Amino acid sequence: MKNFKNLHNIYLEIVKTPFYKNGANGDRYVFASLSRLIALCYQFDSANYTLKQVERLHKSKDADEILCLYQLQNCIISYCGCYDTLLQVIYFAFKFDGKLNDKDDFKYTIEKLRWKPDGNTSHISIKNKLEELLPNNKVTALIKKLDQFMNKSRPQVATLANHLKHGGGLITREYATFIPSVGYVNERFTIIKNKNGELVDIKFPDKTSSFMADWLYPHIVDIKTVIGQMYQQNDSIFKIVTDLYHALGYNKLNLLNNPLNDNYSNPLVKDDTEQTK
Repeated sequence: MKNFKNLHNIYLEIVKTPFYKNGANGDRYVFASLSRLIALCYQFDSANYTLKQVERLHKSKDADEILCLYQLQNCIISYCGCYDTLLQVIYFAFKFDGKLNDKDDFKYTIEKLRWKPDGNTSHISIKNKLEELLPNNKVTALIKKLDQFMNKSRPQVATLANHLKHGGGLITREYATFIPSVGYVNERFTIIKNKNGELVDIKFPDKTSSFMADWLYPHIVDIKTVIGQMYQQNDSIFKIVTDLYHALGYNKLNLLNNPLNDNYSNPLVKDDTEQTK
């Protein structure tokens, strides 16, 4: 079993600082950013724990692949959630436009966050927001790191998460015995009831057309392969969060000895007072 990287030290460093305990001097945006970073640490540690359970179960002599799959699905969802929470950390750290007066404001904002523009004008692109701060060498370096992270690491876990949320889940080939071995269905068959409760026969107009059935079922995976992919998530998420933690200067909050007088300033923004208060 490999050594897992964890973010628990970041969580402990933040919660022990007088600045955080004092509500970030009333700066609700910085306090929100720090709080979301703590939430991200919890998500990451949860994913790590379930990945350890998957690996332990998979290596045991009496391994039950169904139990492995259950744990693996939790692991995938937790790692995938880290990406969304990371965007929230950044959004609030830079005090981008928007209200933050109550829970409704918070929910309204986080549901709109995306890394890149996706064609929906109501969504907020964090990349575009950061690019508005250019030219700034420090921000340029951060954008480059985040862009590489989002484009290279996220698709892998996002694809698996989408199979869980929208595609009926995951299954191993050994347990996929319910998938017809013929690979297709092209005969007349009964499938649903109509509004009157009567059975409706569905018949394909062209009997020579093959109806491939495999994509209707849960996505088939190899557990060992997915375990390896989750280790990659552990490495990449740890690195980007650690880099962001230092880039934002959150690792120096303990130097604010007097939480009532010493103010935090985002080192990546030339004049932090120009941001929304």
